[in-house]
Amino acid sequence: MVAKDLAGKLRAVYLSYACHCTTLSHNRISGDWAGYAQESIQRRHPNAIALMSVGCGADSNPVRGEGSQDEVAAIHGREIGAKVARLLQQKLRPLSGPLNVMFSTIDLHLAPLPSRAEWERRAQRDADRGGTVGFHARVHLNRLDRGELLKTKVPLPVQTWKFGSSLAIVFLGGEVVVDYALRLKQELDAQRVWINSYANDVPCYIPSERVLREGGYEGGGAMTFHDWAAPFRPGLEQKIVDEVHYQLTDRYRRSPDVRNSP
Repeated sequence: MVAKDLAGKLRAVYLSYACHCTTLSHNRISGDWAGYAQESIQRRHPNAIALMSVGCGADSNPVRGEGSQDEVAAIHGREIGAKVARLLQQKLRPLSGPLNVMFSTIDLHLAPLPSRAEWERRAQRDADRGGTVGFHARVHLNRLDRGELLKTKVPLPVQTWKFGSSLAIVFLGGEVVVDYALRLKQELDAQRVWINSYANDVPCYIPSERVLREGGYEGGGAMTFHDWAAPFRPGLEQKIVDEVHYQLTDRYRRSPDVRNSP
């Protein structure tokens, strides 16, 4: 998406790409490939600002390559910048209003929480090694000792921007796996709908039902690092998809003849 002034000069470029910003593994501050992409675009267009969103890339990592990871991240960014430059040479479709923005927060319920006995077992398992699971358990035991109620649901922000019937942009909170983008683009008009995650809040990974069943880091293991007491309860995917459909209305649904085509 681009914005131009009344004289037709480029003032802003907004783009989205679904991939983790994890080319770099050091603990220094960096925009990773996304930051390098913005830098590449703004170098070509010094009077414009480049804005970047990350799509549903929670389970999609960049190729780290060999040698300097900073250089690999820069290469990734320049590749995106070059693609944007090619697109800017093409005729772009104008967007029309009115602009309509919706925002809501939905509650995603967790699976049954561990018993106190289970928390105590986990707390002792790696108490001498300073492991994450043991620390997580001791934190929750301290909360129980203070009489606090452990959280049983995760609030997830869902936001949409609709430019008339021209374009809809979906902003999902959390680190959302790619299954959501694939499903929504199948059910909605993929040519007029952009889907982003990491928006407004990042409470944790947001797995699909498939990823939740498979388990692993994105399916539940990462909840420890985000300070949640349990993985998600099944049913979250449909709840999120339903909210997106509600906000976009039938205007952005894919027509039946397109949906059933090969």
